[in-house]
Amino acid sequence: MTFRNVFICLRLFAGFFITLLGLSMLAKSDNDEQRFLGSIFAAIGLTFFYLLRQAKHQTTL
Repeated sequence: MTFRNVFICLRLFAGFFITLLGLSMLAKSDNDEQRFLGSIFAAIGLTFFYLLRQAKHQTTL
C-alpha cells in the first residue's frame, strides 16, 4: 500500500465520520444551535467526498 492510498483512506474515513456525526447531531437536536452545527458538520463531510471524487477524476484524465 502506497502512502497515497493511506492518505486517501484517511480522507475517506474522515468524510464518513464527519458526515455521520453531523447527521446524528441533526437527528437528536433539541435547539437551533445543534441543528446548525450538525448541518455544518454534514456539509464538511460531504465536501470531503466531493473533493475525493474530483481528485480521482483529475488523476484519470
